Amino acid sequence: MNINVKIFVLIVMLCISMYTPSTTAQAGKYNANAVDDLYNFYAESRGVNWKNTDKYKGSWHANGIKEHYQNSLYKYSGPTSTYTAKHAPLAVEKGKFTYFIINGQQEEYPYTPRQAAASYNTSHKISPISMMVGKYDNVTGTLYPPTTVHVKSTTDSHDNASINVDSDGFLYVFVSGRSGVRGGLIYKSNSANSIESFKLVYSGKHSIETLDLDCDPNYAPNGWELCRNEYRGFTYPQAWWTGNKFVLLHTIYLPLTYDDPAANPSYMRATYISTVTPTSGGVTVSSPSKLVAVKGDYTKGHYSISKEKNGTIGLAFNLHVDDETTWKGKAVAPHDSRTNLYFMYSKNGNDWFNIKGEEVASGMLDRGTSNRGITKPSQLSSIAVKEYHNPVTGETNETTWCDDRHAVLGKSSPSKYVCRRVYLKDIDFTIDAQGKPNRVEILYVANRSVEYSTINNVSKEFGPYPSPEIAENDIYLARAFYNKDNALGWQTERVKDASGKDVVDHNYSSGTLTIVDGASYIITPASQERDGYAGQRQVKVLKNTTGAKGSWNEVYSKYSVPLTAGKTANYVRSVHNSTSKFRVLWSEGLADVDADGGEEVKVYLGDLTNKKLLLPNTGTLPINGKYVPFN
Repeated sequence: MNINVKIFVLIVMLCISMYTPSTTAQAGKYNANAVDDLYNFYAESRGVNWKNTDKYKGSWHANGIKEHYQNSLYKYSGPTSTYTAKHAPLAVEKGKFTYFIINGQQEEYPYTPRQAAASYNTSHKISPISMMVGKYDNVTGTLYPPTTVHVKSTTDSHDNASINVDSDGFLYVFVSGRSGVRGGLIYKSNSANSIESFKLVYSGKHSIETLDLDCDPNYAPNGWELCRNEYRGFTYPQAWWTGNKFVLLHTIYLPLTYDDPAANPSYMRATYISTVTPTSGGVTVSSPSKLVAVKGDYTKGHYSISKEKNGTIGLAFNLHVDDETTWKGKAVAPHDSRTNLYFMYSKNGNDWFNIKGEEVASGMLDRGTSNRGITKPSQLSSIAVKEYHNPVTGETNETTWCDDRHAVLGKSSPSKYVCRRVYLKDIDFTIDAQGKPNRVEILYVANRSVEYSTINNVSKEFGPYPSPEIAENDIYLARAFYNKDNALGWQTERVKDASGKDVVDHNYSSGTLTIVDGASYIITPASQERDGYAGQRQVKVLKNTTGAKGSWNEVYSKYSVPLTAGKTANYVRSVHNSTSKFRVLWSEGLADVDADGGEEVKVYLGDLTNKKLLLPNTGTLPINGKYVPFN
């Protein structure tokens, strides 16, 4: 590290020490324990008994600053209590109860200036994230007040939590970390089938040197020691109970190597796998193994989603690639250059197979095998659902869809441009008697990624970013599906509403997909207008009775009248293992607001019809619960 960088770091550390109350917390990437990560606890209140509330109040988040569409739009903004599609599950049914996590706000933990440094956006005085567990009795219709499990000094919704339950009825809350800044945490209920109280049972982190054996600890471009003395916890927790343990799929941010030694550090997203085994005192967590981390000449990581059915885990992921598309004269970051679609499954978390039943990765839970997963572009073809872009050559596989757009922008050779971007939303599947998937469906949003619009006779690039002027046929909701009884293999389709219109107009409009009694259901935000905001003013239920291509019917709308302009509903999430009325939950609030408490975010529960239940965000919810029906 050169002397100028060292002086800068010392100044930053001095400023933090003057601003922060007495604490051992510091920048998370240098800590071996997430308990010590700065902003991972509200006002660094570690070891406290969190105060409860009798209301369900949601949270709001804006990503970055308003730098899109004439500096009028965030990359995405709006209600985020049920964000993201990569946190799973957010609700789980066990016996007659459904347990769910609300990543919201509460009056006991107001906004403090400290949290601004931990958030993307510092202009919104929003209360920090309170992870609250709720319980609903599906037999009696009784809703219970939430229990506060954890509070952070950040409004960054990437730090949201997921929830699941073991075979004995103990609940576990998996609190996401964020990149190298904050590590993940695991809480466990003190009693089975109870949300009354929880205890912190895990806060461990692991060094980059042990997580990524491909990372050279001596590599230090511009003085940044990317692979030495850095630690990571888990991000985007996806926890699935299989046998006597949870299989925890999660993201870890790994350093990228630069050709330009003057570049600032950047990190790729990689999927790791761990086991979380209950013990009498808490849990035992295994060292993470690298399941999918594709780093090549053109490939720079990915995002993944997953689901579990009777012990079988299905995993879908996209691919982040180098892209010659520019935005405002700058290269688009690899994590925004996401494309392609892949699928694999496992019956134990240890060995993984493609849809044909061919083994593609083995020994993932055996110690010392952290590099046995999918790490090379050449391994991807055997698990491909749809490859819009060639991961080996870095060239697009599209032949016509983007040519006209590139021509308008004066780009003579579109072969190295990402033509179609893929944003994962949900996955569901059924299995045969041997635990092998025999029907798989993946929900995603795709868009033509080099967008333009003429404003004052000047062509403008939008890249993968939002705009109310993106043409309707350039962004759409899609389903990839496989049925072993169909000789066509993997198929894809655009999903449209009853009028034949594309359903979404934003990459971050997020719905859910579930298979019930042979029928496929999509519950999703649905466009009323092209406004450039994530989510929409209506939530629609689409049904396909057989799962066949193009057989969708719009059967219900969740709102009898669409929300008023300026409001949005988003991040519809499914209930894991649900057999009751309570099937989904979602967030509702203002699409764009200086959310200072004047407008509260609401959270709804819903079924597969037009019925819904608003979680009470005002008044008092008695400790013994209250009858709250779906209407």
